[in-house]
Amino acid sequence: MTARDLILGDLLRDAPRLVKPRVESADLAALSPAVSAFDLEGLIERFMARLTLVKGEALRARNMDEARAAVAGLCERWGVRGAACSTDPLVQELGAQELLAGRNLAVQVLDGAESENAWRSELRAASQESREPNVPWDLAITGCAGALAETGSVAFRCAPGRSRSGWLLCAGHLVVLVAEQIVPDLDSLFTGGGALDKDDLPRAITLVTGPSRTADIEQTLTVGVHGPGRFAALVIG
Repeated sequence: MTARDLILGDLLRDAPRLVKPRVESADLAALSPAVSAFDLEGLIERFMARLTLVKGEALRARNMDEARAAVAGLCERWGVRGAACSTDPLVQELGAQELLAGRNLAVQVLDGAESENAWRSELRAASQESREPNVPWDLAITGCAGALAETGSVAFRCAPGRSRSGWLLCAGHLVVLVAEQIVPDLDSLFTGGGALDKDDLPRAITLVTGPSRTADIEQTLTVGVHGPGRFAALVIG
């Protein structure tokens, strides 16, 4: 049984208690299932289980000290030589840059920093010369706009000072989020106080569900073609 089969089976089983009310007008708030359908701990468990099903790595930390230890452990397991860190407030609070520098790892700043230009130039040159890029930033550490318990997906919003593609260039991607950012499903991101306000939507929203994968070529599954081949989410709280 595949991850898709398991997720669809759970959705069908949960359908009676997650049914949305009937509305006559375009009232999006009325279309969102109540967050109380799951308690917060239940949402966390479901998100982590769904992410694991799609070959992502789900990590849990009760506080920032545990979170830093989890990041250090992930870097060791993945053999990280250096990382590109977002300027997201949660990443800053975590002290990811200082943590990596303390482990003698190279640190790159994402989100439009000047140092990102040299990194992109090297990647472009390596592609034109058919060689491996001479950059050690093989892990991106970013925040997110929210996470979906239903599918184990993570949502990113486009905004000034937020890189839309820098993290796609890394071999691995670690997303840090607080437990309260997890919502039951996609509707809940836009309604009921979700992270994506329907009246102030960004130019682009990206949903990521596990590592990058494709089977476009002869239906052969290949990981890491269009983005990071490794994906992990660290839930704090």
